[in-house]
Amino acid sequence: MSARKIAAPAVGGRRAAGPGRHRMVLTDVDVPFWRMVAIILKLMVASIPAAILFYVITLGVLLVCAMIFGGLATVLAGIGS
Repeated sequence: MSARKIAAPAVGGRRAAGPGRHRMVLTDVDVPFWRMVAIILKLMVASIPAAILFYVITLGVLLVCAMIFGGLATVLAGIGS
């Protein structure tokens, strides 16, 4: 049995159809309702760590900005007095 590489279909028509390449149009996906519910629930659960990571990174950036600009305000307030 020989292993054959199958080329992925071009996205957006970037590759011209040549020998061994065929264009394909997907018209329907038959997924049972409860299987789709399970997929969406898994997606929701997977998004929780991403949201926490985004929150931590945003908090870190805001803290750095507060240290930089808060310190600048203190220096400028000291110059004016």
